[in-house]
Amino acid sequence: MPKKTKETQTSPNKKSFDVLSALSGETLMPPLKLIYLPFAYVVDNFMPLLKLSVLFALLIGGSSLAMGFAYICGIPLLVNFYCSNNIILFAFHILLKYFLLFFFAVKWYELISQKKALSLPFLLSFNNQTLKAIGALALMWGLNLVPFISFYLLAIREPNPDVTIEVTYFGVVSIGFLVPFVVLRFYSIFGLILDGKPLPRLTEIWERGKGNSLRIIIALFVIFMLALFAFLNFYLNMQGYDYSHPLWVGISSEFVYELMLLILLALFVGHCYTQKYFLYGEKDEGNN
Repeated sequence: MPKKTKETQTSPNKKSFDVLSALSGETLMPPLKLIYLPFAYVVDNFMPLLKLSVLFALLIGGSSLAMGFAYICGIPLLVNFYCSNNIILFAFHILLKYFLLFFFAVKWYELISQKKALSLPFLLSFNNQTLKAIGALALMWGLNLVPFISFYLLAIREPNPDVTIEVTYFGVVSIGFLVPFVVLRFYSIFGLILDGKPLPRLTEIWERGKGNSLRIIIALFVIFMLALFAFLNFYLNMQGYDYSHPLWVGISSEFVYELMLLILLALFVGHCYTQKYFLYGEKDEGNN
């Protein structure tokens, strides 16, 4: 029997958006969808996300408490709680924590993009693609910290009496503030790696994202403001706690802090997936 063809109707808004993309010669991402889709993935997959987040919050929070780098250690006037100042242990703690965070990001991406079931074999699966995706996230995270290095270099510098040297130094170091605005055009790499497809050239990824920088900035700004509101309120609320039972406060605050961090990371991963989806399509559609 011949297959029935499925007729689809395109909304006027969709048609006008396609016409705009065709006229500009760019692959423009729908701005509203770029903002709300990461939140839609969280809502549509809330229970799997909650289970995944609780598991990783326990792992990250437990290791932080055990090594003496819990969130409560940053609270002023804290007494009777184990906090460490060992630099080597702190470096190991940071590496372990971010490895677990990036591993969580990989698993969340696979849940929303590949519709995998949350199971023990799924959680324990680790392959070359996973390692590459973790490396890509680590690189993007590091590049986004470059502005802090630029700010530090400008803050500690001694003014040079030679105007030419001073202006040159300021100009070169200030380039670091622009790095995140370049990196945001490459967030789709995370999804492309996990899709198992050959990575396009960086120049191709840059060109395909042309015309979308402001849309991406606005979408990420929404997530950033939510993160700022959540963490600032959490910090201010922690100032008013009764620390007569520091052990309970330390354990509970660490768990809540890590849980918030993971859910906000899930929103960022959802943004990466949304970028990849609009620029390259689904996994089975290829890169066309």
